[in-house]
Amino acid sequence: MIVLKHLTLYGAILGILYLSGWGLAVSVCQGALARYRLALAPLLTIIPLSIIPLYASLAGFPVAIGGWAAFLICASWTVFQINRNRINPFKDSDCPSWLILIWVLAAFPTFRLLAETGFITSAFQSYGAFVTFPADYFLNHSWHDTVTQDFEKPMTQMLSQIFEYDELFPYFFLVSTFAALLGMPAYKIYLAVSAILAAFLPIAAYMSCRVGFKFDQKSAILVTGLSAINVSYFYWPLIGQLPQILGVIFYILGLGFLKIALETNKKINLVFYSVIVTGFLTMYVFMLSHLLGAAIFYGILQFRNVDQWKVALKNSLFILGCAALFSPVTIWWVIEYTSEYAKITSQFTNNIPRVAYLEELFGFSYHFSESPKSKILDAVGWLWAALALAGVYISIKKRESLLLADICFMVVFAVYFFAIDYRYHFYKHTVVAVFPLILTVALGTTWGIQHFKQKAFQGTIIIIFLTGLFLNLKNYVEGSNPALHPVIGADQIALENLDLPANTKILVHTNTPTEETWLSYFLKDKKIKLTGRVEPWGFWIFSPFTGQVDSNYFYDPLKDQIDVTLSINKTTEEDIVETQFGEKVYENETYKITKGLPQALLLKGWYGLEKDPKGLFRWTQKESQVLFNRLENHSELKLEGEIPKFYNGELSATITINGKKLDRFQAESGKFLKTYSLDDSLLKTQGNQLIIQLDKTFNPSELWESPDKRNLGIRIKKIQLSSTSK
Repeated sequence: MIVLKHLTLYGAILGILYLSGWGLAVSVCQGALARYRLALAPLLTIIPLSIIPLYASLAGFPVAIGGWAAFLICASWTVFQINRNRINPFKDSDCPSWLILIWVLAAFPTFRLLAETGFITSAFQSYGAFVTFPADYFLNHSWHDTVTQDFEKPMTQMLSQIFEYDELFPYFFLVSTFAALLGMPAYKIYLAVSAILAAFLPIAAYMSCRVGFKFDQKSAILVTGLSAINVSYFYWPLIGQLPQILGVIFYILGLGFLKIALETNKKINLVFYSVIVTGFLTMYVFMLSHLLGAAIFYGILQFRNVDQWKVALKNSLFILGCAALFSPVTIWWVIEYTSEYAKITSQFTNNIPRVAYLEELFGFSYHFSESPKSKILDAVGWLWAALALAGVYISIKKRESLLLADICFMVVFAVYFFAIDYRYHFYKHTVVAVFPLILTVALGTTWGIQHFKQKAFQGTIIIIFLTGLFLNLKNYVEGSNPALHPVIGADQIALENLDLPANTKILVHTNTPTEETWLSYFLKDKKIKLTGRVEPWGFWIFSPFTGQVDSNYFYDPLKDQIDVTLSINKTTEEDIVETQFGEKVYENETYKITKGLPQALLLKGWYGLEKDPKGLFRWTQKESQVLFNRLENHSELKLEGEIPKFYNGELSATITINGKKLDRFQAESGKFLKTYSLDDSLLKTQGNQLIIQLDKTFNPSELWESPDKRNLGIRIKKIQLSSTSK
C-alpha cells in the first residue's frame, strides 16, 4: 500500500512536469534540438513553474494562487501545441527507451528511502529545511507579508533574513507550487520532488555527450550509467539539496548545447539556450560562472578569426539579455549581494572537512568524508585518476575543444579558490567537477582498450575500470540504505498539534542542530528556546545570508523562565551525569515533554559519549555548560576527569556558577578530582548554570595523523551533584 502511495505521488509529479512542459519544449526545441524534446520538457517547465509564482508573490498573491496560475498557463499551452502540432514524441528521438531504466536507477535510492519509512516527507537534513520552510510560508503568504523577529519563535530568524536581503530564490516557489498543486505541505513532498528532478541528471549527461561532445551511443551510455550510480551526485537528492543538483543539471545541459549557442545563426536556438541560462538563474545562479568560464576557454581554443568571435559575442549578448528579461529579479540580487554572499560563506570552512578526496569524487565513498576510507579505495581512486588523465590526453590529441575548455576552467577555478582559502567554495567546485571527470574516465577507458593491442594491457584497463564500477555500485547500494537517512515522521509532525497552555515556554533540548531546526518548525506557533546546538550550522538553517544566529533565540539561564522541557525519549542510559526529568506532560515514541527543567542536564559544549577501557567519558569544547537545580539540602559538586599529557601543565581551567567564579586552576596532566561545596547563596531554585572554561583546546588532526578534526578540551568522566549536611 505504501509503495502504491509513493508510485502515485511520483506519477503525479511527473504528470505535472510533462503536462506543463511539453508545450514549452515543442516551442523552443526546433531543428536538431527537436530530438530531445521528451527529455527536456520536465527540465524546461521548472522555470515557469518557479518564476510565474514568484512574480505573483511580488504582486501580492500567495503561491496557492500563483502556482495554480503557472500550471494552468503552461498546461493550456501544451494542449494548444498538441492540437496544433500532432507530434509523435518518440519519432526521430535520440532518447532511447533504456533511458527510462537509467532514470529509475537514479531515482531508486530516494524511492526506497520513502517507501521503507512509510512517510512522504523531507529528509531530516538542514539542506531541505532551508528550502521547505520558506516554501511552506509562501504557500499562503506573499512577498508583501512582513515577518517580525520573535525571539521565542526561531523560525522568524530565517524568514526575516530572506526578506531583509531580498532572497527571492525561485526554487522556494517551485517547491511551493508543487505543494499547492498536490495539496500537501512542502516538507512532505520535498524529497520526492528532489528525487524525480535529480534523476534527470544522467539523461542530461546523455544529451550533453551526444550533442556537445559527439560521443557515440555506447560511450554516451557509459557516461550516463556512471552518472546515475555515482553517489557523488545522487547522494544529494537524499539530503534534500535540490537547488544545487538542479544547478548541476543545467550546467551539464549548458555544456552540451554550448557549441550550438556560440556558433548558430538561428534565433530559435538562441531562445532555447536563453531558457537554459534562465535555469541557472532560477535554480543555482552561482553555477552560471562555470558555464561562462567554459564558454570563454572554448572560444580561446576553438575560434580562429574575428568573425567567429563576433558571432559568439552577439549570440552571448542575446542569450544573456533574454535570460535577464525572463528572470530580472535574480540578476538584480546577483548584482546587489553576490560579493557579500561569497565573502560570508567563505568563512564557513570548519563545519565539516571541505577536502574532496579522489575516491569521493569518483563515487567510491560518500560526500563529507572525514578522511579516505582505506588505502585500497585511495589506490583505486588514483588508478581512476590515471584513466582520467588518459582521457585528457586523448582530448588534447583529438582537439576536443569543449571538454578541454571545461577542464581548463575547472583547474583555474580550483586553483583560485584553493589559493585564497575559500575552502567552502573549493569543495562545492570539486563536486561540480565530477561530470568532466566522468567524461575523461570514459574517454580514457575506451581509448586505452582500443589503443593497446596487448591482451595484458587491455585486461588491466578493464579490471581497473570494473573495480571502480563495482565500488560505485557498492556505494550506491550502501548509500540507498534508509537507516542512513532519517526522515521526518509522525512523531515530529505530531508536535504541530501539541496541546499546551498558550503562554507555556518550551526548552528544546535534542541531539543535533538539524533536529532543533525541524522541531522549531513544528513548534512554530509555540514559545520555545533552543539550547544552542544549532550554532555550527546556523548558516544553513536559521541564518542563510549572514551565517550568524542571534543568541537571543537560545536559552539563557540568567533570564529565561522555562515551563517544560522537550527532549529525546530514550531509555535511561549511563552518562557522565545522572539526568532526572520532571513529571511527563506529553510523550511519543521519539520525544517527551516534562515539567520544568531537568536536574543535571548537559546543555552545550559537549561532544558525544565515548567509552574506553577505563569507562565512559565526554570531551569538552573550549566552553562546556551544565544545567542543574538546587537541591533541598546543601549541595556538593564533584568533577572527575583527565587532562591530556601534551598540554604539559600549560592549560588553565575556570569553573563558574551563574556567572560567579568558583575556581581557577592550572591543570596538570593526568586524572583529576575536584570537589566543591556550593553555598546556597550561589544558587537559584532552577536553571543554575555550571560552566567549565578552558583557555585552549587541541585538534588531533593537526598534531598527528588522525581523522579526528574536532577541537578538544579535556575528558570529563563524571559530574555529580549530591546533598550533604552543612
